[in-house]
Amino acid sequence: GATVDLRTAHHADHRSSWCDALNLACTSLHECRDFDSRSIRLEAFHRLKTGVTTVHSINSWAILARRCLACYTAPVEPSFELFDHTADIGLRIQAPTLPELLQPAADALYAVIGKPAVTDDAGKMSFDLRADDSALLLRDFLARLLVLFECEARVIRSLEVHTFNEHRLIATAQTALVDYDHSIFSHEAKAITYHELSIRSSPDGLVATVIVDI
Repeated sequence: GATVDLRTAHHADHRSSWCDALNLACTSLHECRDFDSRSIRLEAFHRLKTGVTTVHSINSWAILARRCLACYTAPVEPSFELFDHTADIGLRIQAPTLPELLQPAADALYAVIGKPAVTDDAGKMSFDLRADDSALLLRDFLARLLVLFECEARVIRSLEVHTFNEHRLIATAQTALVDYDHSIFSHEAKAITYHELSIRSSPDGLVATVIVDI
């Protein structure tokens, strides 16, 4: 959230200000996903900081510095949104990594159902799923949650993901009993479909699409 003013270093007398600004810029760059451009720009920073670059070319490095800072964005927070689909409801889940997709995916499924209230803890549940790709694993995980809700009146409250890759999902969840008297139900989720099922890369990480039959 800090703002660095790189325009103050137009003269050699301001080299200390440059160093402070560039140190902060280099710290921010540690999070940059574009490794090649990061390497090039870090070299530019290094040259200016150590004096290899002369004052006559300082403005050129200033342009690189500003571009570098502009490329930095904060990591995306795991989240979900619901969207209308013919006779169904779609889930769009976003997260930086595969393991981080699972909790917002569960939250999205419960949001389709409504606002399930809970009472007592109902023990832990383990997941050990195998499939041909990660999208199928996500679908099977949500299908297990739906069975858990419909057949045992339980929902998961917290989730610990041990493994989630292209072919296997291992996780442990704390569950709780559904309090029907205090729950709000919006839809009857009948099934987690295969229609339009996908997990794709995005500039911020991953975006999953799942369609729920209601």
